[in-house]
Amino acid sequence: MLVFRALAEGGQAGSGPGRRGIAILLFQDAAPVPLLLLVPLLTAGTPDGGRLSAAGWQVGSVPGRRLAAPTAIRLPPVPALAKLRSVELVVLFTISLLGAMCWTAHWLGLPAAIGSLAAGIALSGNRLSHQIDTILLPFRETFAAVFFVTLGMLLEPLKFFEEPLLLTAGLVGVVALKTLAAATALRFVGLSWRAALGMGLGLSQLGEFSFLLVARGVRENLIDVEDYNRMLFIALATLIMTPTFLRWGFRWMGDSETDAGHSEQPWGAAVDEPRALIIGIGPIGRQAASRLELMGVSVNLIDTSPINLHPFAQQGFATFAGDARDPKVLERAGASRTHLAVVCVPVDEVAAEIVRGLRAMNRDLAIIVRCRFQSRIIHLEKAGANKVVSEEAEASGPVIRFCESWLRSIGDPAASAKLKPPNRL
Repeated sequence: MLVFRALAEGGQAGSGPGRRGIAILLFQDAAPVPLLLLVPLLTAGTPDGGRLSAAGWQVGSVPGRRLAAPTAIRLPPVPALAKLRSVELVVLFTISLLGAMCWTAHWLGLPAAIGSLAAGIALSGNRLSHQIDTILLPFRETFAAVFFVTLGMLLEPLKFFEEPLLLTAGLVGVVALKTLAAATALRFVGLSWRAALGMGLGLSQLGEFSFLLVARGVRENLIDVEDYNRMLFIALATLIMTPTFLRWGFRWMGDSETDAGHSEQPWGAAVDEPRALIIGIGPIGRQAASRLELMGVSVNLIDTSPINLHPFAQQGFATFAGDARDPKVLERAGASRTHLAVVCVPVDEVAAEIVRGLRAMNRDLAIIVRCRFQSRIIHLEKAGANKVVSEEAEASGPVIRFCESWLRSIGDPAASAKLKPPNRL
């Protein structure tokens, strides 16, 4: 949770190291599942009979859930809900699926949090996932606050002064071990050692699901209370230090890793589906986005204000907050793989910089620009725009038509009455 937020705020979630780091985090969250299933095997010799058979039944159920996962991911209601554009139905469907998954996990003897993770996996990989993420953002932030407050209440800081050397050694050892393990894995998937070590340092914290595993061990009398408190202190310390570790890791990585050659599709759409990029969500940008989406075009939106983007994210659009003059923002939004770009920013000079960036990134891109002054048309065309629409030129048409109507109304009382301003209190 902390790492993903830090990656998103630092603009690294869509980078090569960021994507690989998120993949490791997801694997880390899934790893406690088989360990939780194996805990009863360690207590098979206790007086509580039937634990071994129960554990065997649980472990045997893993292949069944594995086979059922692809079916859950391709849930039939998902495409229909995306087309209905109903926020209420999306919330109802998400809560129903979440409740069913959590109940199933509880029925299988797993923590409900594992069920919520399974629900997230089932809803991932489609356009509706962006909409669900935006709609449920307030709930996610609230529950995250409750989660961390609960963890903080479990921590006893004074315990550190009882065993300072042991806890310090344990903290350093965990950070070093996890950094080395994550860096080795990242190196095997194509990162340089410099980028792998930087990202590995950011992944050195113990995952939130580890608390479930440790708590289960305490309940089964596999871990005593003193060891539990030590593990809890070390785990919470790694979480508290995560933002600092990530900042150090980003500085260490620098620009050593690029996304050249990466072919991931960030659109949630078919490869051959027409794609458009709208830059600037003012009145013109909003109308263009809605009309293109109704015509079957997959639309991505860029704006400097997350507030402007929020309503579109709720409707399922892929949105990106940032300055479109930054090539990294354009790359995250998929500018190099889109077919049409609509630039609707209010400042002509900024529009020219954006057009140059788009043209340098995608030579085959069709670019249409809205500008304010007619004198800027030639500059925008030289920058690479295919079509430039000037507010001055377009506004002159209605002004001339009104003047012509006024001339024709001279001597015609009925026509003059139509041109009178409305009476407003």
